[in-house]
Amino acid sequence: MIFKEFIDNDLGHVSYIFGDYESREVVIVDPRRDIDEYVDFIKSNDLVLKYILNTHTHADYIGGHLELIDIYKNAKNIFHKDVPANFEFIKVKEGDIFTIGKNLHLKILETPGHTPYCISCIINEEGVDKYIFTGDILFVGDIGRPDLLGKENIELLVNLSYQTAKKLWELNDEIILFASHIEGSLCGENLKRQYFSTIGIEKKTNRSFALCQKSKEEYIENLLSQNIETPLFFKKMASINITGPKLLKDITKPKLLKKENFFKEYNEKGGYIIDFRHPNCFKSGYI
Repeated sequence: MIFKEFIDNDLGHVSYIFGDYESREVVIVDPRRDIDEYVDFIKSNDLVLKYILNTHTHADYIGGHLELIDIYKNAKNIFHKDVPANFEFIKVKEGDIFTIGKNLHLKILETPGHTPYCISCIINEEGVDKYIFTGDILFVGDIGRPDLLGKENIELLVNLSYQTAKKLWELNDEIILFASHIEGSLCGENLKRQYFSTIGIEKKTNRSFALCQKSKEEYIENLLSQNIETPLFFKKMASINITGPKLLKDITKPKLLKKENFFKEYNEKGGYIIDFRHPNCFKSGYI
């Protein structure tokens, strides 16, 4: 099987390309907007992008689902059937199956809780369930937080999260889990640095996950006890991913200014000065 992970440590985000070795057909899971790494990998390995699997509409970054479709015209986006998106995609539900090449079969699980429309995907290779991509609902070390879409959705989502955890608990211990976030993300409180585990290991080491085997009240109380900030842009970001982010090529780039022209325009028009350097550079000297 073809497999490659793409880690963005600044976001604590992990995306994946996997596929069938013989046919060269591949799937991208939860791509971010800057797609150059994916494009380079596909080109250098002579691959054919068939599907873009979106486990949910993300709130912490702009997705690359439309950027990829703009390049790979024959590829198809996959989202949960109830995502109210303004662009074309394959609408999936529990039990739907997709085939990659001859030997890989993708089975959709509805796994809400982080958002109402989360899906996970089990990869069956030669008749055996071997892998699962869990998106933002089950991480290595934690469960995805339920509050990113606003307080008005929390009661619904914590109950859905409990039901999802119970469902995932029933999977075979040997199935290898690939999550879409690692330590550094704000989508959970106790995420580990590693992006993969097994269902069996998580049953033994992931306290938030294991609480689904106790009372519903204990599970929900633990989920609500997470003390993580929610950046103000998260709700807006989720909305952009649903309506469909503009293609980068269609966004007007700001004009470059020389120092003397910059201060002239700033003094006349005002505005904000934003430092886009890496945080470590920012700490070493301000502009």
